[in-house]
Amino acid sequence: MLTHVSISHLAIVEDAQVEFQRGFNVLTGETGAGKSILIGAISLLAGKKASSDSVRQGQSQAYVEGVVELSRDSPAWQFLEECGITFEDTSVIIKRIISSNGKNKVLLNQQVSTVATLTKFAQYWLDVTSQHGQQKLTDPLAQIEMLDQAGDYQDVLAVYQQRYIQLRSKKQELQSLLTKKEKAQAEKDFLTFQWQELSKAQLQIGQLEELQNQYSRIKNGKEIADLVGNIYRQISGDHGVMPQISQTLRSVEKLAKLDTDFEPYITQISDISVTLQELASQAQQLRATMGMSESEADELNSRISFLQKIEKKYGSVEQAVAKRDEIKAKLDLVSEESDVQWQLEKTISAMEELLQKEAQTLTAKRKKNANTLSKAITAEVQYLGMQDAKIDIQCLDWMQILQV
Repeated sequence: MLTHVSISHLAIVEDAQVEFQRGFNVLTGETGAGKSILIGAISLLAGKKASSDSVRQGQSQAYVEGVVELSRDSPAWQFLEECGITFEDTSVIIKRIISSNGKNKVLLNQQVSTVATLTKFAQYWLDVTSQHGQQKLTDPLAQIEMLDQAGDYQDVLAVYQQRYIQLRSKKQELQSLLTKKEKAQAEKDFLTFQWQELSKAQLQIGQLEELQNQYSRIKNGKEIADLVGNIYRQISGDHGVMPQISQTLRSVEKLAKLDTDFEPYITQISDISVTLQELASQAQQLRATMGMSESEADELNSRISFLQKIEKKYGSVEQAVAKRDEIKAKLDLVSEESDVQWQLEKTISAMEELLQKEAQTLTAKRKKNANTLSKAITAEVQYLGMQDAKIDIQCLDWMQILQV
């Protein structure tokens, strides 16, 4: 129920606070007292379109705020969750900000929302009875709602509604899958061509950089070979640094036995020796791989050119790999190997069977309640003097309920 309304700078109202108590509340006052403005403010909280003309003269904005208290088992909570509105207790705060420049804002629990959401949410806390309100009696959905409100089977109804929502969600998932599958089927030839191209390419992340590095070695082979040879001779040759470091290390080891202050230098010199040995070994390995025939060099250059075209077409080798995997997933949708659709259809079939049982139970409850309610309403009408009047509520069968 609506428990509080706050109005600021709306029409002629500068500021007003109204508290509603549980039970029957009456608004009274002379013409021009502001009763219609309060009703208009409540309508704004229920999703009525706002007009910049309603902002009080001399003000830039008008504010309307309302507090709605809901029971913990109200279906409104599920609606708010689906709309992404968070809540901590049983209160929901609705706020409308109307600007004189036409820029308006809707807030639900301090979160930006829409007028359409307010209109739907109002169905859970506001019921307007007007001059032609009896026309609502001709609405089948309103009839079912009134029948259910008079019954004592809310737990059965809640289970049915929850399972119906779950079934609808699964059907939407299946429809989305079928749409993707249909699109993939239409693009199958092109997707297959792309897949074959990318699959045949045998793409590996980082491969282009590695091949370019190899090609650089071949292109600059003589200079690299000379440098490698110099490095190896300078480290491990007869007059290289390694023999001298070895002699230095032996001398320091002897000195450290006489003076322990020199012990740390043993480790440092050993580390230098290991590093130089690794460098010499790496240089030797590079020299061993320098030899490449002309045909092998042409093949390497051709591979680099191909990968560069792939990179130009897809942005990078990494993106091409991602595209390849994406295409594979799409092709799986239209292949016999994919059983996702079959699993979804099987799940939906089981859910429909279970929902049918719940619908049969709900229908039985509704029929029983319809009979009781028919008698009760007939008795009330006849008590009012219409002795020949009779109310007969006909309940839908479960197959019809399933379509609601």
